Amino acid sequence: MNKVLQIDDESCFALLEPGVTYFGLYEEIRNTGKKVWVDVPDLGGGSVLGNTLDRGVGYTPYGDHFGMHCGMEVVLPNGEVMRTGMGALPGNNTWQLFAYGFGPYSDGIFTQSNFGIVTKMGVWLMPPPAGYQVFMFTFPREEDLIQLVDIIRPLRIANVIANVPHLRHALQECAVQGTKREWCPDIKGAVPEDVLDKMTERLWMGKCRWVYYGCVYVPSLIYC
Repeated sequence: MNKVLQIDDESCFALLEPGVTYFGLYEEIRNTGKKVWVDVPDLGGGSVLGNTLDRGVGYTPYGDHFGMHCGMEVVLPNGEVMRTGMGALPGNNTWQLFAYGFGPYSDGIFTQSNFGIVTKMGVWLMPPPAGYQVFMFTFPREEDLIQLVDIIRPLRIANVIANVPHLRHALQECAVQGTKREWCPDIKGAVPEDVLDKMTERLWMGKCRWVYYGCVYVPSLIYC
């Protein structure tokens, strides 16, 4: 069950089976010439459906993956097949357009649970922006975190920062580029501040304690 069943770049959605990976969805979009973007978590080889059911996140304005799903087909423990949202109506063509349908909203009980096996899912895809600017800021001190969060909060709430804010500690950047054994083989337990200073000096972004990655987007006039 690894098929991309539908990609619609007019309404910006896809209908997927559980085996479709982020790489697979991206390749299908490229092969079909559809004009949509995929929001990808750190690993592109994972299942789109699996990450969504685990309430995973990405980096673009579509980074809340469960929030961007629309419609499930679920095999229940008794063998019955259930379709959520508008998919519960036979012959309905808005299954991937309107998430709620009629009656109670039940999609959430199939996330991080074993109440059913999801065999199909709709996901909303991002229309390509007219332009975008990626940026990164580094901050030198541990205590900068408080002010940094205070600055990000109102900008994110007002949607000035449209993407999912990504704030990382410098130790995470060190871990990406090498294990603790490679960086400081003789130290057991927490990494001391002076050693962390030396480690971060070897990072490509320079000595720091916090790294903030962000992006601003210009909407495409096609969708305005």
